[in-house]
Amino acid sequence: MDVSHAPSQLPARALPGLIQGLAGLAWALPLGMVVCVQTARQIGFWSLGPWPAVAVTGWLYLCTLRLPSSFNPGSSWDGSLRRSRSLALLLWGLSPFLYWHARLPDHPWFTLMTGITGVAGWWLLIEVNRFLPAAAASFEDPRLTHEVRGLCHVNRVIFVLGGLVWLMVRVLAQADSLPAPAERYGLLLLRLEAPLWMFFLVAPLALTLACLWKTREAAWRELLRRAGLQ
Repeated sequence: MDVSHAPSQLPARALPGLIQGLAGLAWALPLGMVVCVQTARQIGFWSLGPWPAVAVTGWLYLCTLRLPSSFNPGSSWDGSLRRSRSLALLLWGLSPFLYWHARLPDHPWFTLMTGITGVAGWWLLIEVNRFLPAAAASFEDPRLTHEVRGLCHVNRVIFVLGGLVWLMVRVLAQADSLPAPAERYGLLLLRLEAPLWMFFLVAPLALTLACLWKTREAAWRELLRRAGLQ
C-alpha cells in the first residue's frame, strides 16, 4: 500500500549537494578504509607510494564539503557536519604517514601519526552516524526516519565498543608482565582479531552505507518530485 508523505522542507538548492555528498561518502568510506589499511600494513599499493591514501582521503574530504550546511535548523546536522569535515581534513593531512609507517614500522613518530589517523577515521564514522538521522528526518518519511535513526544508534554503540576493545588489546599487547588470566585473555583477543574486525568495523560500516544510500534515494525522489518528474 502506498503511503503519502508530507513534502520535505529542504530548500531546493540543498538537494543536489546532499545527493552528491551522500553518494560520494557511500563509495569513499569503504574504499578509504581498504586503501588506508592496506597501505599501513604494506599489503597493497606499495609501488604507488603514499598517493592512493592521499587521493582517497582527499576525495572523502571533498564529499563532506559537498554536503549542505544549515539546511535543518535545530538538528544535530551542523555540529556533526563541522566535526566530520575537520576529521576528514585531518585524515587527508595524516594519510602519507600510513605509507611511511609501513616502511619504518619501528619509528615512534610514524607509529603515533598512524594511531591518530586510525582514531580520526573511527571518530569520523561515529559522526557520520550522528548526522544521518537528521538528514533522514528532513524528508518527513516516518519509516525512513525510524529505520535510519535505529540503525545509526546501533552503529554508534558498536563503534564505541569496538574502540574500547581495540584499546584493551593495545594495552594488553604493550604490557610487559600480566597475570596469567589477563595474558590468556589477551592471547584470545589476538586470535579473534579477524572476527572482531568483522563485527566491530565491517558490519556497522555496511549498515552505515545502507543508511547513506537510503537517505540519498529519498533526496533523489524529492528532487524528482520538485522537478515534476515523479
